[in-house]
Amino acid sequence: MVNWHDGIDVATYGTPDGAPNDIPDRVPLAIDFYGNDIQNMGDNCFETDGGARNIRVFRNRCFDSAAGALSVQPMFGGPVYCYQNLVYNAPTGSLKYIEGSSGILIYNNTIIGEGRAGPTSNQQYRNNLILAQGAFDPVFAVTTYTNYSSSDYNGFRPNPDKADSFEWNSPAFGVVCRFRSKSGAAPVSDPSGVSGSNRPGAAQRVDRLQCLRARSHAGSDRSATRLYTRRIRFQPTLGFTCD
Repeated sequence: MVNWHDGIDVATYGTPDGAPNDIPDRVPLAIDFYGNDIQNMGDNCFETDGGARNIRVFRNRCFDSAAGALSVQPMFGGPVYCYQNLVYNAPTGSLKYIEGSSGILIYNNTIIGEGRAGPTSNQQYRNNLILAQGAFDPVFAVTTYTNYSSSDYNGFRPNPDKADSFEWNSPAFGVVCRFRSKSGAAPVSDPSGVSGSNRPGAAQRVDRLQCLRARSHAGSDRSATRLYTRRIRFQPTLGFTCD
């Protein structure tokens, strides 16, 4: 498949039919995209946008994708699996995971192009090879709403001579979200029964590099969720160091 806007899509262009009371036989689920060669897309090679659960994108090749090779925008609960894919030349970032998606599992992919993902929830990265191509400073930058998102056993080639090769933006451990409705309803407590205003660590100091604040509906609640950015540097003689 060559020279299209998108390659292969779920693309419900919004919430599933009938939401919030979904029509069962119209919920996008149990879909496989595999064994495809896709080249020169104006947007994305693969869009799982609007999918619900058990969607797999695997053993595909994607070349020259202008706006993100693998798109999850959004995924309603997941899981969505992307594994054993080859991506080459994604100048605006290879991973397009946004709009409150959750349940994204990225395994065993080879990607030439920086990985910039999020904000989403429950992202898991394993055994991927990601090689920077000079489009952005960090080779791998993730923003997640959940501190149990994780990345391990991956290999990277950072861009040379860049101060910051990696970013991981996540709520700090021990910090619970506090939400208020427009009517000013009480904050939502976490499963332990301790609310965001008095949970130990809820007032932890913001990281000195950057703070992304998820504001409450009321607009200025300082106890709303905070995302902490860690700045990671690669030094040839020392390996990886973290501020």
